Amino acid sequence: MSGMGRLPAGWAWAIGGGACKEPAKGGKRRCRPLWLRCRVLSGFWARLRGLLGTDPDADPVIIERCRSVHTWGMRYAIDVALVAPSGRVVATARSMAPCRVLGAREASLAIERPSRPGRWFERGDEVRVERIQ
Repeated sequence: MSGMGRLPAGWAWAIGGGACKEPAKGGKRRCRPLWLRCRVLSGFWARLRGLLGTDPDADPVIIERCRSVHTWGMRYAIDVALVAPSGRVVATARSMAPCRVLGAREASLAIERPSRPGRWFERGDEVRVERIQ
């Protein structure tokens, strides 16, 4: 994302999207970006597992090299955003129930979190991922 290439396992910020307020007539559109502190899952088994086996209060995760997400075996619903290499969100799901699949051929990573109220990424949002040092 944003010229970063692959992320090592650890923590990163997913920044972007979020709620935008439509402007008053003639005004500027104002957006508050969404900041998520995420665990980066880069190994095969970690990516395969994702949030499976975690509790509904688990930290959000970024899954690299990911074009689709499934919720088989999950005990709770999740929020998912699939992101293209350009940083554009190409697919999203809120409260994706167990035993479902979301995919997008052009995606290169997924951002997942246990479903919760509040802001989430929307299709077309721009997302930047920054490693936490």
